[in-house]
Amino acid sequence: EAAAASAAEKTGCTGEAAEASCPALFPHIHTYAGSQKAVRGFILWIGGIPMIRVSPSILAADFANLEREIGTIKQAGAEYGHIDVMDGLFVPNISIGLPVLSCIRKVTDLTLDVHLMIEDPDRWAPEYAKLGAASVSFHMGATHAPVRLARQLREMGCKACFAVRPAEPVEPIFDILDEFDMILIMTVEPGFGGQKFLDNQMGK
Repeated sequence: EAAAASAAEKTGCTGEAAEASCPALFPHIHTYAGSQKAVRGFILWIGGIPMIRVSPSILAADFANLEREIGTIKQAGAEYGHIDVMDGLFVPNISIGLPVLSCIRKVTDLTLDVHLMIEDPDRWAPEYAKLGAASVSFHMGATHAPVRLARQLREMGCKACFAVRPAEPVEPIFDILDEFDMILIMTVEPGFGGQKFLDNQMGK
């Protein structure tokens, strides 16, 4: 921690503006531990030193006590809350949507990180940005115009993120990488909790 703080001071990458002001690489690790708790993390590289942040997914929460569960995330020291949105079409399962995000936004100041596992994110992603999502991830196989959508989200003050499933290569997105703020490298198949971590994705 001390080394990271020193590097941050030397590079001027301190405070809330660090992500915006410094060159950063955001490889995302999305995994479900054996306890069925969902965890998403990413690494922010500052001054050559990785700063690891954890974004717990509310998919593992007790939805009968969601406000309490979200409070637990913050008490544990996490700055981010990960919202997994599934529509039963792009993936087999259905989870939550806009009404739940709206309620969550009212009871927490966590940075809300939304992962859309849905069809037609071109239509729906901006609606999540309007409700206060700090970042929205979507899949190439679901969007009709990924660059246009990314630019629209950025214009709304929301980070545009691209999600890559385990079976998908990353090379096709290299030409448009600059249009995105973060890349979500999935290490489980989208749509299901309780899966084992796919370590063969670490090369990505």
